Amino acid sequence: MVNYEALITLVSSFPSIVAGLIFLRLYLKYRALVVLFLMGVWFSISLELIFLSFAYNSGSIELFKLSLVFLALVAVFIQLGIDQLVFGRIVLITLSVVTVASAYGLYTIFFLPSVVQGIIGNNQTLVVINPARSILSILGLYVSLLIWAYTLYIYYKSPPSLKFYALLNFIGTTIFAPLTVILFGLGANDIFIATTELSSGIGMILVAISFYKAPSLLFTIPYQVYELFVISKNQGLNLYSYAWTVNEGNKTNRFLAASTIESTSMMYSEAFKSGNLREIRLKKGLLLFNDVHSNEIYFVLFTNKSSEILMAALDLFANNFSQRWISRKNLDPQSLNELIDECFDFVPIK
Repeated sequence: MVNYEALITLVSSFPSIVAGLIFLRLYLKYRALVVLFLMGVWFSISLELIFLSFAYNSGSIELFKLSLVFLALVAVFIQLGIDQLVFGRIVLITLSVVTVASAYGLYTIFFLPSVVQGIIGNNQTLVVINPARSILSILGLYVSLLIWAYTLYIYYKSPPSLKFYALLNFIGTTIFAPLTVILFGLGANDIFIATTELSSGIGMILVAISFYKAPSLLFTIPYQVYELFVISKNQGLNLYSYAWTVNEGNKTNRFLAASTIESTSMMYSEAFKSGNLREIRLKKGLLLFNDVHSNEIYFVLFTNKSSEILMAALDLFANNFSQRWISRKNLDPQSLNELIDECFDFVPIK
C-alpha cells in the first residue's frame, strides 16, 4: 500500500534540492559566505524532508528524530545567512541564541521519552508533542520572522530594476517561512498530510527563482558599493570611473580619491610593492586598492566595507583592464561598462 504522506514529503524535497543546486552554482561563481550559508539552508531542508519521508514510510522513530537534526541545522544556517546578509559578518550573540535553542529542542526529543509519540493508528503518522513541538515552533517562528523581515527590507531597499524579483522573493519567503511554521504549530499535517512540506516547497521554488534571476538581491544590503576609479599613478589622472549609485551624497570626490592615492603611493610605496596595502578607511567609507605596477595604474573601489567577494571582483577587473591597457584595445566606455557588468554583476545599481 502506498504511503501518500511519505511520497508527498519525498516529492516536497525536490524544490529544496533544486534551490540548493542553484545556490551551489552561485557559490562557485561568487565564493561568498552568505551564499554558502544559504546553500546549507536548502540542502539541510532537503535532507530533513528525505529522512522524514523515510520515517513516515517505515514508522521509525529514530529516522524521525534524525530528520529534526537537519531541521535544527536549518535554523542555524538561516541565522548565519541573515547575519552575513545584514551585517556582513557572523554575530555571535544571535548565533548562540539560535544554537542553544536548537540544541535544547533536540535534547528534549532525543532524551525525554514522553516527547515523541510513536505510530498513531494505521496511518504511520509521527507526532511531536509538547514541549518539543512548542520549542521547535517558537524557534522556527523566530527564524522565519527574521528572514521574512529581511526579505521585506530587501524589497524596500532594492532598486527599481530588481523590484519584481524582490517581490517574488518576499512572496516565496512568506510562504516558505512564517506560513509554514504557523501551519506546523497548528498541526495542519494532522488534518491534511504533508501540508507544511507542500507549502515550504512552493515557497522555496519562488525564492530560488528570484535569487537565480537576480543574484544581486543577495548583496543589496551588506555591500554598498559606490564607485570605481582607475587612476594613473604618475599623472594622478582619472582614466576611468563607474558609479553604481546616483546619490551624490554617497559619491567620493575624484580629486580627493586621486590625492589620497598619490600621497599614499609616496608614503607606502614599499607596502604597495609587497601587496600589503589593500585598503584605507575613510570617514564615510573604505577605499579598496589593486595596483598594477608594470602599468602604474591604481584601481580603487569606494565601498562601505571590505569583503572577499569585492576584492576578488576588483582583482578580476584589474587584470582584464590591464590586458586591455597593454594592447590598447576595448578601452572605450561601452566596452569597459560591459566589463564592469561582467566582474561586478552582483552589485545592484541604485
